[in-house]
Amino acid sequence: MGGGNAQKSKMAREKNLEKAKNAAK
Repeated sequence: MGGGNAQKSKMAREKNLEKAKNAAK
């Protein structure tokens, strides 16, 4: 697992979390 990939996954997960929060509103 490359450090860059881990960071990308983290950012993607946070973005998805925000999307889910907005959708739940």
